[in-house]
Amino acid sequence: MTATFDHIAFTASDRAVGRQAFKDATGFLLPLGGEHPSMGTHNCLSRLGRDTFLELITVNPRGMNPIRPRWFNLDNLPPNTPLTTHAIILRSNHIIEDLNKARDLGIDLGEPVSLCRDGLRWKFAVRQDGTIPLVGTAPMIMQWEKPVPHPALKMTDQHIRLIAITLSSPHAALLTDLYKALGWTDLTIIEGAPKLSVTLEINQKLVTL
Repeated sequence: MTATFDHIAFTASDRAVGRQAFKDATGFLLPLGGEHPSMGTHNCLSRLGRDTFLELITVNPRGMNPIRPRWFNLDNLPPNTPLTTHAIILRSNHIIEDLNKARDLGIDLGEPVSLCRDGLRWKFAVRQDGTIPLVGTAPMIMQWEKPVPHPALKMTDQHIRLIAITLSSPHAALLTDLYKALGWTDLTIIEGAPKLSVTLEINQKLVTL
């Protein structure tokens, strides 16, 4: 089995600010999601397809401080960060095997952490320091617990569809090898400064964030 695309994560220094910035860029206000108490974060969610979605995830200022560094390297997000396309999350049915594939290439994507929210349960690979390797350009790996249907099916469908992903990285060759090892290569990887761009189709128009 191979990993596949699950969702794209945006972030900002504040959820309301990021939510408004997304609306300014696309015309759509992202529906509020929920909270992740153990990570001290909360999110907004919108469906991209039957089993894919986009997420705006930020530090929850009203949440408890977690006992470990927050995932997505959110503890190191600069103040007043505007809406930023932040990370690619791949879905795995064999998360340990996929993490070992990354380790074979010298990349530590972290260890699986068990999480839950609103009846959903999943494992998400997080490094001890909360960072995303390869200067933030590596994918993140998760595994939904079965037999729960994919949560995208219950998300609001604003008819936003993912068209393309372009990832710029100073580690382009290594990232290309990693995505090939994981079995998902439906993106463009180029050599350059760290940058993640996604092109969305919204109301028959293309918007790149």
